[in-house]
Amino acid sequence: MLWFVLALLTAISVAIRDVSVKAFADLEPLEIAAMEMFWGIPLFAAGFLLVPVPELDRAFWEAFLLSIPLNMVAYILYLYAIKLSPISLSVPFLAFTPVFMILTGFITLGETVTLWGGLGTGLIVIGGYVLNFSKAEEGILKPVAALVYEKGSWLMLIVAFLF
Repeated sequence: MLWFVLALLTAISVAIRDVSVKAFADLEPLEIAAMEMFWGIPLFAAGFLLVPVPELDRAFWEAFLLSIPLNMVAYILYLYAIKLSPISLSVPFLAFTPVFMILTGFITLGETVTLWGGLGTGLIVIGGYVLNFSKAEEGILKPVAALVYEKGSWLMLIVAFLF
């Protein structure tokens, strides 16, 4: 049951953070990111002191060091996407991460998706389409075109790929 409470607290925290990005309209996304990292350092340090660090091999450190710039770029794009577009049109596109994982998993590891996994991923794609469905009265492919014109949604798709 602890997992549920922690997951709920995480969801609430992320939602508050996303809304605060909109609320602090006078701050640039880079400033918001720096502020969040500054306030996160003491919590990270406390956790680092409380949890024993296992022996980690070279492959871990290489992957970790490679992930730092990728995550930095993804996070800055995330903040810009929220700043540029309505949260309701940008953040849901993070749900496309599994779509990209199917492709990268197949390319790098030869993984294939099950029928249920494919159906679930298909529902994610349909959900992304439905987000812009109000534009469908102008044509059935108009929501796809809206994805291109809504800069925040487009940036969030890039973030989903990087994640």
